[in-house]
Amino acid sequence: MTAYLTPYSNADISRYRGRATIGEILRVALPFVVSSGAFAVKLFCDRVMLAWHSDLAMYAALSSGTAAFMVAGLFIGISGYVSAFVSQYHGAGQNYKIGVSVWQSVILSLVFGALIAALGQLLVPAFILAGHPAELAALEAEYFRLLTAGAVFSLGLEVNYELNPWENGRLIPFAGLRYQRLKQDSLQESTATGLMPLNVRSADGDTFTSTLGLTLEHNFQFENGGVFTPRLTAAWRHEFGDRNISIRYDIAGVSLITKADSMEQAANAFDLGASFVVIPMKCGEVDFGLNGGYTASFSSDRLEHNFYGGVEIKF
Repeated sequence: MTAYLTPYSNADISRYRGRATIGEILRVALPFVVSSGAFAVKLFCDRVMLAWHSDLAMYAALSSGTAAFMVAGLFIGISGYVSAFVSQYHGAGQNYKIGVSVWQSVILSLVFGALIAALGQLLVPAFILAGHPAELAALEAEYFRLLTAGAVFSLGLEVNYELNPWENGRLIPFAGLRYQRLKQDSLQESTATGLMPLNVRSADGDTFTSTLGLTLEHNFQFENGGVFTPRLTAAWRHEFGDRNISIRYDIAGVSLITKADSMEQAANAFDLGASFVVIPMKCGEVDFGLNGGYTASFSSDRLEHNFYGGVEIKF
């Protein structure tokens, strides 16, 4: 067997040294730093609210949360291998290999999800065996089951194909399926438990949605490198599930609602929407933009109007 080595030229080495800057590393790392920081803030807020409710609940969340991550960490790491393969194949221009890795990870995730749920039931007695008080162990077991099996479960799949019938224009047909399971027990705190008592209403239901639609968009280029992209979307939607399922949280006079809203059993709707994305100017490799839109949903029993807006940062 003969091995051939291809030496790098001085130009290749200079180009590599020029690109491998601290700024480039920071641009790549910043989204991960922001994501990890937001997760830490979320955990802190969760723990503070649990401490207002009960010190015992906070202790149980800490120990059972650590145990649940210990069980799931190995499987998350194995399934997450796909990110390295996808980035390598994309960088090497071998896009035909990406689909194989992604579907391997999807299949492994489904298998591992079922395995984690089973382990979550089998390892519950471990909290008693660890010598924890019975009241604490009961809370740990309940939270551990929720983390490993899930109380709010959502599974979705969407496929699309991009057509370019004219310059800077795209025609994108798409289809999607989504299943959502929403379950929550009621909880009501007294004012004595904290400064801002929390009230949660119970909810239990399932929804299944299928969507078939078409998106039309066009990119308008600015002289300074900015982009304005208007979009028009039309879609047919079929829903089957329990109607108007939501979890409501009332804290300090403010209501927050998590919804899994369906029209009625086996209902059809037509969605028509217009939206836009504006990137005023290019800032190196970072794009700052604004987006907004409106969607109207027409069904046999109601008409819904939805407005939204946001800020986009792309690295």
